[in-house]
Amino acid sequence: GIVRTSTSGQDSSVIQEVNNLINSYLIQERTIILAVLPANQDIATCDILERAAQVDPTGERTIGVLTKPDLVGPGSEDEVIAVLNNVSKPLKLGYVMVKNRTQKELADGQSLSDAKETEAKFFADHAIFSRSNPLNLGVANLTIRLTDLLVRRIKTVLPVMKFEVQEMQAEAGRQLTLIGREAPTAPLERMNMLMKLVAEYCALLRNAVRGDYRAGILADKPNLRLRTIADKTFRILGDKIRETQPDFDSPVRDQLPMRERISAAIADATAAAVAAAAVNDRHCQAFSTTLEAEIRGLRGRELPGLVNSYFFYSFMVTKLEDWREPVDTARQEVFDTVNAIGANLFRELCPQYPYLANCVATVLKGWVERHVPVMETRIEEAFKQEEDPFVSTNELSDEIVRVRAERFDRALNVVVKAAGEGSSKKKGAAAVEELDAFKNHMSEHLGQWYMANHGVSAAALIEDMRTVLTAYWRLSAKRLTENVCMSVEAHVLTRLSDDIESELLSVMQIKTPELVAELFHEPSEVTDERQILQAKKAKFDKAVAT
Repeated sequence: GIVRTSTSGQDSSVIQEVNNLINSYLIQERTIILAVLPANQDIATCDILERAAQVDPTGERTIGVLTKPDLVGPGSEDEVIAVLNNVSKPLKLGYVMVKNRTQKELADGQSLSDAKETEAKFFADHAIFSRSNPLNLGVANLTIRLTDLLVRRIKTVLPVMKFEVQEMQAEAGRQLTLIGREAPTAPLERMNMLMKLVAEYCALLRNAVRGDYRAGILADKPNLRLRTIADKTFRILGDKIRETQPDFDSPVRDQLPMRERISAAIADATAAAVAAAAVNDRHCQAFSTTLEAEIRGLRGRELPGLVNSYFFYSFMVTKLEDWREPVDTARQEVFDTVNAIGANLFRELCPQYPYLANCVATVLKGWVERHVPVMETRIEEAFKQEEDPFVSTNELSDEIVRVRAERFDRALNVVVKAAGEGSSKKKGAAAVEELDAFKNHMSEHLGQWYMANHGVSAAALIEDMRTVLTAYWRLSAKRLTENVCMSVEAHVLTRLSDDIESELLSVMQIKTPELVAELFHEPSEVTDERQILQAKKAKFDKAVAT
């Protein structure tokens, strides 16, 4: 019942704990509420009716039960009758009065049949209660009402209950599927099952490499999607290599005398570019100065205006080393991913066979270890290829044109901005005069820019070298990235599933029946869990079928 105070030896928290327990049942729509009220107490002091009304405001599942009618004092019967007849504090399902066995009758061992007779005699002999509706008196009538209410409630909630049972049935089936099949005991059947598991695993691995995640484990487990993770590694490799690009556009200190002949606007724009470059990569601020010094140091008998090929080669070989770290990191990440996903994929497929999963992980690890040096050789070949600069017929020239166009656009924007954006509202001769001034400004300053970048001076030679280096660096970085990714694709990802399937089948073929039996050994907790799930599912199957 409801606890209102704690007794000696009880913790005060028992009050809240009991209330929480009662509320957990009251709020359930399928609970039939028996609001038990002692007939010898004032109904206003009993809070169960209020609590029932809060969770069952329509009264569809609440029946009032009056107890202890033998303790009702003389003169108080009319109040009890008012409640019993559903006049005072009415309920939709009304009230029933019952007389239970007293403590003395319980101590004397009175049987239930004797208790029913005692109850019937009490109500029949009572001067007031005997005049009440007999359907509202006795345990037998309460049982009839409860049975009728229970049947009606079951009819109401049966469709929902059936759906919930079907859901629990399906969930038990899903858990059984996850825990896996029980291994056969016959050696031949065991070997057949082993071959099927290998084929199923390699098919999943093949789909993981191809990016086919439409169904099964790969649909539910994003962390097993090998293609997605590998592609992300490739993208990061490209980004890391692009981050190593030198600051080809940093200023040339020895050009300052010529820059002084160019407009202040161009000088200001150049200074801004220097500041931005300093933030991004401080060690590249003096790239052009270093470039000029090294060109002079390697200069031979070239005629003015010709690019120094020795510096070009040495520069590219040096910059190649900046790419090794991101390439090695990407290579290692791919192999780590293959190892982890390959092993976890089998564990997800057959969680009940840890020894078999360990065998697959060992085969996978051996395959990876053998292919690490293969990939290292392929990557080294790609680097050696870039050490000897080469391009296709028009590849470099097209890139040079793009670099020059980018630089010309930047110079043009600076000059236009310095000359004004043509927002003047002058008309007639004034407008023509202003337009002529604008044209002269453009011709003068763009001409100075052109001579500074395309003449035969030392500054122009540096600009030409910088242009060629920028263009070739872009081509080389893109080519190396693509070659590394294609090598990983061809020698690791494409061959993975077929090689692993072949190796697993070879390993399984040489296993003795005793070793195969060990591979299918499952922990006792897995066996116990399967039996519990099977029993649970059998109950749900039976419930749904009835």
